[in-house]
Amino acid sequence: MVRLLAISALALLLAGAVPAGAAPWSPAAPVPVGVAGGTPAAVIAADGSDVLAVVDGNGVESTVRAAGETTFGPPQVVAPPPSPGGRIANLRLVQVPGAETVAVWSRAAPGERERIEWAERPPGGVFGPVREVPRTGLPDDALTDDISAGTGANGDIVLALTVEGTQGTGGFGFRVFATVRPAGGEFGDPLAVGGLGSLSPSVAVGADGEAVVAWLQGGGTRPGAIRASRRPSGGAFQAATTLDRTTGPGLAQPFVAPGVGGETVAMWYRRDGRVKRVYFSVRPAGAPRFAAVGTLGSAPTRRYALAAGGSGDVAAVWDDADRSGPVLVVRRRFPGHGFAAARKLSHQPSVRTLAGAITGDGTLIAGWQRVSSGDRTELWVAGQERSGRRTELVRLQESAFFPGFALAAGPDGRALAAWTIPGSTSLWAAR
Repeated sequence: MVRLLAISALALLLAGAVPAGAAPWSPAAPVPVGVAGGTPAAVIAADGSDVLAVVDGNGVESTVRAAGETTFGPPQVVAPPPSPGGRIANLRLVQVPGAETVAVWSRAAPGERERIEWAERPPGGVFGPVREVPRTGLPDDALTDDISAGTGANGDIVLALTVEGTQGTGGFGFRVFATVRPAGGEFGDPLAVGGLGSLSPSVAVGADGEAVVAWLQGGGTRPGAIRASRRPSGGAFQAATTLDRTTGPGLAQPFVAPGVGGETVAMWYRRDGRVKRVYFSVRPAGAPRFAAVGTLGSAPTRRYALAAGGSGDVAAVWDDADRSGPVLVVRRRFPGHGFAAARKLSHQPSVRTLAGAITGDGTLIAGWQRVSSGDRTELWVAGQERSGRRTELVRLQESAFFPGFALAAGPDGRALAAWTIPGSTSLWAAR
């Protein structure tokens, strides 16, 4: 009987069936914008609407699904397309708690200096005029490879930029810069927080605007370090400190998330020979550096994510393995407690991309791409209550090629996913 039940459960999983009692996700539907090639950006805004932004033939476009509506409205062109031969990249949406939505992206073209542009949408309104992040402090030949963003309840927005170019030290390569936009203001001059060879930044901003930028220095196939710089509320970024270091290859990108009461939680991957694990460290509120390093668990595939909720909840999700094969596991950290024991979320082989978000009612939503064949993947989501009980396991996208997806969480258990199959309009589904 036990074996029969297990086989039945596996059949439901492979068929993409939704378990009884699962929270509803809407079927995948097209976004009313032009044909897009990149992954959309998504947030749930302060006015309760779902906001999507994409880069398509019209430039940067946004569309909004008002609270209670079943479809997205007509698109707004936020910014025009790039000059011939140019590109718009690194599109991000940042939702300030209870306030505006900010879109940011990079724009480059042959013969032109790259620009980092942004625009904001007030609750219930539309995106306003395009503004620019200052270039003072960036290399003259700077090209932005990545943008990470975070915001706090005080309205501060922090951007961490991975910039490639001829650095002030004379060397050419990647370096992490940070810039801050105080509530209602403009972004300041970018400041180099990492050294030459720094990349893959992550940003965490507390409720009062205290921020931490963490990044990988070297790493990958080279010796490396996990480093971080703290910015006190209203202050400047301080000298970087080291969370972990290796004398050989094996370190991978860190993620940081705000915890309760101003603390910051960091997560990263490290390989030592055949030992592959994910680790964590916590920076107490107001402290200049992170505390001792702890182990989350084994991570044979280097697929991991860190999610944070508005009440200080933090969840670490990663691809592990047990006797039956690959399994996605979660360890949650609630205010006043350390990380709880690992709980299995789903047996899912061949996970490619993994993301997490926590809703206003404390439900963790994990999303991932599962390889089906070659470069084709399926898109899955699963939910987990604070108690550890799984709430749903849903396949949003059948096997197709799509480079990534966006996942956002909002109040009252709401969530939003969006993705693009190249050559067609973007798709969305909502919880």
